[in-house]
Amino acid sequence: MHFELALADNEPIGIAMFAIDTGTVYGLLESGYGVITGLYITPAYRRKGYGRAFFEHVAQTLKTAA
Repeated sequence: MHFELALADNEPIGIAMFAIDTGTVYGLLESGYGVITGLYITPAYRRKGYGRAFFEHVAQTLKTAA
């Protein structure tokens, strides 16, 4: 399980929780699949590209960790 903060000007503006399944979720997913369990950007920073950039960072982290 990963937990990351998104920062803008050294201020936290969002959080993301995500993981690579290792086959421990009772066989619901095959081992190696990534899942994002939560991604949040504070309202003042929405619709400015921060959410997309954060999502792309999380997706890239999952791809390289698999």
